Amino acid sequence: MIKTSGNSLFLATSDSLVILDISHPSEPVITGSFECSPSDFAVVGSTVYLLTTRNKLIMIDISDPYQPLEVAQTEVPAANASRIKIQDGYAFVSDSGCIWWPCPPQLLIFDVTNPMNPTLVSTTETDGSRLDVSGRYAYLISSPGLWVIDISNHSEPSMTGSCDFDEPRPTQEVHYSAGHTYVTTYSEVIVFNVWNPTNPVQRGIVDFNTRIWNAVPGGGRLFVAEGTMGLRILEDCSVQPMENPQEFTTQQEKGAKGLSSKPSTKTPSKP
Repeated sequence: MIKTSGNSLFLATSDSLVILDISHPSEPVITGSFECSPSDFAVVGSTVYLLTTRNKLIMIDISDPYQPLEVAQTEVPAANASRIKIQDGYAFVSDSGCIWWPCPPQLLIFDVTNPMNPTLVSTTETDGSRLDVSGRYAYLISSPGLWVIDISNHSEPSMTGSCDFDEPRPTQEVHYSAGHTYVTTYSEVIVFNVWNPTNPVQRGIVDFNTRIWNAVPGGGRLFVAEGTMGLRILEDCSVQPMENPQEFTTQQEKGAKGLSSKPSTKTPSKP
């Protein structure tokens, strides 16, 4: 798991969070590390919000990247806290629950306006384990499909809409962009139109017929980490009034290591 902020890169390993100075990208330098067992993390300003595999939320001051300093931590009342997003002074945590005893997935919201004093605001039962947040809505996914939660009232989040997949799928990540969510399964990217959050609609499926790890929208394109092929870049046509997911085409880039520079000849499966 890798994230960047300014000239710093943050790398989560199995037992620590490593900070690197990438002001000279050809010569990255490790500046500091923090011993932990990361599940996910977010970087906002000079604070890292770290979610651990032991269901703890730890706030780390990185104003001095050579000496990351824990400023606070709190228990996350979850069976398997898996993802964290930060927005407007609140931390949104998804819990995938546990199948071995009655412990359903849930969305937990913490007030982290003061990182030294995080406070649990609410817990809401959901059916999703992967999470993205944008504006007044949280988007959660699980094998049945997509959930949209209204989070404008942090104390009482409410179910807004949902949409099931045509069949259950093992999901990995979800990302929101421009009225659409992009869900990554083991080999597909599934696009939902969520302009109307009360009635999300599955828009299309791109089947890569190979293992993919993540798909991130940005700048009108879709960046896909694909198996052993490296990075594939697709023209993201989903924001146009089109219905045929086959209109996704590869964006050719020459000389990029690990990037597929030939248009895909694979036919996407239809929704």
